[in-house]
Amino acid sequence: MSDAGMRVARRFMPVDVSDPMSGFFAIRRALFTATAPRLSGTGFKILLDIIMSVPMPLRVAQIPFIFRSRAAIAAVWNYAVSSTLIWKIR
Repeated sequence: MSDAGMRVARRFMPVDVSDPMSGFFAIRRALFTATAPRLSGTGFKILLDIIMSVPMPLRVAQIPFIFRSRAAIAAVWNYAVSSTLIWKIR
């Protein structure tokens, strides 16, 4: 379900990001400060929340980085993430 969820999310995002479910990213403080009041507040899938909530056009630079394999595979997409995405795009 994670791959399907990522494809759905990427279709509605205002910028192209290879992994909107990532928890490893950097953001300028000024952008975060401007966006923070608009975030969903769930603290889950924060990069997706930031991208969907940002009040200005984004400029994204992606730097390839490879983590070691996970010890246990866990789905990162669920009903809560789906409902948050739908709430943000309506």
